[in-house]
Amino acid sequence: MPETSYRLDEVKKHNKRDDAWIIVHGKVALSAHPIFQLEVNAKVFFRNIHWCENIRFTSAQVYNITPHINNHPGWECACGISTVLAIMRVLGTDCSDEFDEVHTTEGGKKQLLSYCIGRLEKGDNG
Repeated sequence: MPETSYRLDEVKKHNKRDDAWIIVHGKVALSAHPIFQLEVNAKVFFRNIHWCENIRFTSAQVYNITPHINNHPGWECACGISTVLAIMRVLGTDCSDEFDEVHTTEGGKKQLLSYCIGRLEKGDNG
């Protein structure tokens, strides 16, 4: 089945708490050894493998993070509201820089994979 692709103008419409999409780098290049280089769809790969060294994203993917934002503990705990507000600010956009700044370990990157719904159309910049 071909992977679904989305235009940036479509992603921009999904910018609310109950309809929350973001764009972040989406594929990973995996290298556990200098002579081993493999690029695969991260969502499929991490379904089967739970450990990988040196994760790096290489192409723009679209994520529907509505369940994540709706269930975020920041809505109930004042100490987490700044995180929720930061996420809300980037809904409907390419937030790769913000994501990379906050998620410096593989844990956040792995968590994001379950929300992947497709990729940004190549060459689409709005």
